[in-house]
Amino acid sequence: MITSKMEKESHMVEDISTCNVMVKENITINIVAVEGLTVKVTLGNVPESYKAPFQVTVTEICKQHPLSRGKQVDFLLPHVGKYTIQVVHQRTFITSKEFTLSRPAVNVKNYNDVQQPHDVLLKTANGKNDSVLITLREGGITTFTGKDGDKETPYNLNFNPFAIAEWRDHFFVTDLSGKRVVKLKDSFDVVGSFSHDELTHPTGIATKNNIEEIYVANGKGGKNSAVLVFSKDGEFIRKFGEDFFIDPWSIILNSAHELVASDSGKREILVFGNATSNEALKKSFPIQKIDGFVMTCRGLDVDSEDNIYVALRAQGYRSQLECIHVYTKEFDLVRSIGHSPPRWLSLKSLCLYLPKVGKHLDSIIEDIFFVLGFNIEKELHFLRGVHYAVCDDQPLLMVADAGNKAIRTFSLAE
Repeated sequence: MITSKMEKESHMVEDISTCNVMVKENITINIVAVEGLTVKVTLGNVPESYKAPFQVTVTEICKQHPLSRGKQVDFLLPHVGKYTIQVVHQRTFITSKEFTLSRPAVNVKNYNDVQQPHDVLLKTANGKNDSVLITLREGGITTFTGKDGDKETPYNLNFNPFAIAEWRDHFFVTDLSGKRVVKLKDSFDVVGSFSHDELTHPTGIATKNNIEEIYVANGKGGKNSAVLVFSKDGEFIRKFGEDFFIDPWSIILNSAHELVASDSGKREILVFGNATSNEALKKSFPIQKIDGFVMTCRGLDVDSEDNIYVALRAQGYRSQLECIHVYTKEFDLVRSIGHSPPRWLSLKSLCLYLPKVGKHLDSIIEDIFFVLGFNIEKELHFLRGVHYAVCDDQPLLMVADAGNKAIRTFSLAE
């Protein structure tokens, strides 16, 4: 039962999530590791290690490390297992949350020297190793085949494909600059294209083998922003979502044929009802800031359990904070992959407080460091499309990494 005292104190806890606990002074944090795991508490650059279960009084730590007073306290949990986070104040229970920490995703293979990759798709042959990795890149498509994916074949299209969707023995790709959708055979020969008066800014595209419709994310800045629905022959059928989008970017259909979409303008993930029968908006959630940085979705996919994979990048030019977050269909964060902060993060953080000139100053600073010869390489650099697949019974996540000119493959095995 919630008492009036707890209601007064509950405002002290700004947020509690699987990534961090936001606290203010005079809050005691109890973290109980069910399996007695070691938990590492990091405040700024000063780590403090404890054996779980343990209790940390934030005011005491703030006295030792004044720079952390009133700021975010991150609990880094490096071990796999089930955890419970409890927040209490002067022996009064405030809130709690349970979650499971999974193993880190492992980068198992890279496909390199891909110019400006924008999306990726693995066409499986009964889930076996003779699959075809399809990469949308500058000027066309490149495939990687063979047991080790070492056979590279380019297909020139004379335009820059944006996103790809597979339907039986065909592929559909969006041509953003051409304001159209291009239809390809599985040999990657162009067999047609279609457009529409309202198809002014086509980005993401989605379909399924058992659906006779193509769904195209369209619009920018609220102009013609909606999901446009076409037949497989390119006939315009209808549109939906026009009241909910500003800058739609990526779309995908989950196992229930619900359409999952990202909006770069609103910085939200949206889920619409069954795309063939009930297209009403079911739910949405905002993309949260990470380390104070505003994040936008650069790619989106779902797995067989409808978990949502979101490629995230901080706003701004040049090198930025990037990572991939995995959410359940209820929007609970369960995993973070490839967390890639930029060099000179503190300088970039300072630029956040200069909204009008900050992003330009950020770019100038990085250009200066580049000219001086400083290394600006990152594990993930200019994320774009992501794709979940299962090959040889192993769950994989493919990532288009434009800055590193690569397709990165992460193993998601537990």
